[in-house]
Amino acid sequence: MMDEVDIYDTLNEGVEETGSIEGALEYMMEECLRDLFPMGDWDDPESTEKIIEYQGKYYEIKIFADDCIESTDSHRIMGWRHEIKEVEKPVDETEVEGYWKKRFSSVIKELPHSKGRVPYTYHHDYLRKNHKSYKDSSRSEVAGLHCANKDELYATALVEICSGMSLIDCLDLDLTPQDFDVIRKAREITGEYFKKERPSIS
Repeated sequence: MMDEVDIYDTLNEGVEETGSIEGALEYMMEECLRDLFPMGDWDDPESTEKIIEYQGKYYEIKIFADDCIESTDSHRIMGWRHEIKEVEKPVDETEVEGYWKKRFSSVIKELPHSKGRVPYTYHHDYLRKNHKSYKDSSRSEVAGLHCANKDELYATALVEICSGMSLIDCLDLDLTPQDFDVIRKAREITGEYFKKERPSIS
């Protein structure tokens, strides 16, 4: 299977051979189709679409099965055609607001917590305990002044829940390494959020 370096090197070769990026893309498909789209003995690719980046531009490549060229009891070889078009830079779903909220919420469900306090009460309490601007504020005052988005609300709520747990508590739970990664991400987002958080007082 081709990684980003392999793709870049192949396209560089293609540019040298053909003199254009369009020609390089066709060169890659001719020389490396089954490396770009790995297939088993039955020419059954794991996926038929891929977006690649080259020289700051993004290209969507789709492949379509054509006629069967050869077929035996142990393998099959298909003919393949393809389409290539330039596209906008793909959106990183982790950068879309609300993505982390779902991840944080799923981990919160695994922890001892009060459902009715998620996310607002936990968020407000964490600010009141840890942010100097909210030390003397009530929960209702925090609710009217904070600037957290959904991801930041749930990140802070998760950090607040974890702050009330000991290491032994965590070890007693059936948490996965991925859950701990999410908790670390919640701490990271909470830290960044604290840098920008200021009460919206005129």
